[in-house]
Amino acid sequence: MSALSFGILGPVCAWQDGQEFDLGPGKQRAVLAVLLLNANQPVSASEIVEAVWGEAPPANGANMVQKRVSGLRNAFEPERPPRVPGQLLDLTDAGYLLRVQPGQLDTDRLRSHLDQARAARNAGQPEVALRELHAGLRLWRGSPLAGLAGPFFEAERHRLTEIYASALEDAMAVELELGRHQHVVPELFRLVTEHPLRERLRYLLMQALARSGRQAEALAVYRDARRYLVDELGIEPGNELRELHQQILTAEVTPATAANGRQRSAVDSVVSGSMDYLRMPIMAAPSRWRRIATSWVVLVPLLSMGFLSWVPAAYTAVRLHKRRYWFAAAAYVATFFAIMMTGGVPRGALRDNLQGLLVFGSWVAGTVQGFWFRARLLDQFADPATIEVIARQVRRQLAYQLLNFHPEAAQNLNIGRPDLPRQFDDGGLVDINSVPMHVFAALPGVGAERAQHIVSVRQRIGRFASVDDLAARRLLPLNVLDPLRDILVALSHPQTTG
Repeated sequence: MSALSFGILGPVCAWQDGQEFDLGPGKQRAVLAVLLLNANQPVSASEIVEAVWGEAPPANGANMVQKRVSGLRNAFEPERPPRVPGQLLDLTDAGYLLRVQPGQLDTDRLRSHLDQARAARNAGQPEVALRELHAGLRLWRGSPLAGLAGPFFEAERHRLTEIYASALEDAMAVELELGRHQHVVPELFRLVTEHPLRERLRYLLMQALARSGRQAEALAVYRDARRYLVDELGIEPGNELRELHQQILTAEVTPATAANGRQRSAVDSVVSGSMDYLRMPIMAAPSRWRRIATSWVVLVPLLSMGFLSWVPAAYTAVRLHKRRYWFAAAAYVATFFAIMMTGGVPRGALRDNLQGLLVFGSWVAGTVQGFWFRARLLDQFADPATIEVIARQVRRQLAYQLLNFHPEAAQNLNIGRPDLPRQFDDGGLVDINSVPMHVFAALPGVGAERAQHIVSVRQRIGRFASVDDLAARRLLPLNVLDPLRDILVALSHPQTTG
């Protein structure tokens, strides 16, 4: 049974060699859940009856437990001879004992990932910590112990959900430690909506917004948190939230200051670079005529013996909004005046050599740099495909902002529904909770079979909480899901699942 694994972070399941066991009716799954929550410890029949049937136990509770245990034994060890003790599930003097090896239960693997993440973070290795946290979060397949009711399971579900929420908070905190402020803002908005009572999530969202230069929005998050806590619970926000609010008001939390004094991460740099690129003039692909026309930036310094080298440099500085090209233009102007000033020096070898050197240097440098200027000028003329990709990215970002700040408007505009006519172009976002099967099938790497399975699961269990649910429920492998994250969203508002 070495390849056997159990899962309670979602519906109670068991697999062997990738194949899921048929665990029988709901009460049988409930009995297995009780045994898994007490793995490697004997559980009496009366304890199982109380956990599974609660305040309305059957008169023959012990017999019912025995029947359900027998069904589990037949599922796990169908070839076991009668009256032979089971290797996996056995009856001892103290009760029923389910033997679970280390790593076979998903909660054991979760605990291992969280312990390693904590150790890595204490050792100053946030990247390793984040990797372990994400690995642990991927074990979730939905609500823990889904479908099992009763006080016992509700208490265990609450405990496991608390672990999940804390792991999410830790992952977001590490992202902030790495300086990925803008990267985590959309996810934090979603988490605050799902867990409005968790002040730490609001704290992290305020930090991310303030360090992204969005102090006004960070203050709005605090006002919303205070209003919610006062209205719902009659309490004020905690000390940490109030202190962060005061720091933002006094400008102690600024975009230039990252957690632990770290500089902005590569993620923020990429975002800033992308915005700079979007501000550049983007036109049609350069034609042959345009390539010929831009040759003047090489010919002018070449034919003018370098005296007009400053003209292409100044033109390129204006065209591309690059300050460093103005320095080049100023250097050529200074060289021109230096050549003129040497005319006042008495004729001789020194004047002739100096003047010749300045002219030759300006000529060669201006001509060589002209080729550089020409290449930079041609770079701004992106091909039509590049223009469309950039435009779709911009529209997609606008759609994400609507989803975060104006969900009702996003619903009315049919964001995430590429199969429906609409007035707003969302850049190709796909709502996994609403689009029909043929839309899934058209996504790269999905195909008709996986698309049918996704829609079938969605109709059976209801909407997905996040895009990661597709991986958690083994609907899409990570190598297929990761490239699609830029376009997939999981909208929470009700829509038809078609």
